[in-house]
Amino acid sequence: MTLDEFTVAQARTVWRYERRANCPRLKDKPGLHMDEGVYVDQLRYHDSDGVLRGILRLYRETKGKKTEPIYAWDDCDEEPGFVWVKVDPERLRQGIGMAMMTQAFYERKWPWDPGKQKHTPAGAALARKFHNWLREEQAHAAQKKPKK
Repeated sequence: MTLDEFTVAQARTVWRYERRANCPRLKDKPGLHMDEGVYVDQLRYHDSDGVLRGILRLYRETKGKKTEPIYAWDDCDEEPGFVWVKVDPERLRQGIGMAMMTQAFYERKWPWDPGKQKHTPAGAALARKFHNWLREEQAHAAQKKPKK
């Protein structure tokens, strides 16, 4: 088995686990949906048929003492600011990760810390693509502002 075959097999295993953790949410209206947990905020991406195809989680700062998580995916295993993105292995490179990153960090302005991230090669490529897009978007917005 090559490294690429191992990575794909591993991704399929992780995706099966995530589908179980999100069992009540496997089908929903198409688009992006948000779930708030005690320790984690989660965005879910559902395709045009309403099938769950992507998940983005942001681990956040908790206020007060430790509380029992609400959902199976709601844990405090990572530092606040850590982002976790998982896309259905059968739907990679179709813009799902980028759509979730844009919704979370551009439109919703979720706080995150790029220095706390751990990347797979695909995750690093997605982060670079998002940062480049964000830089272009900010430059475009600055050009639109009227000069005083």
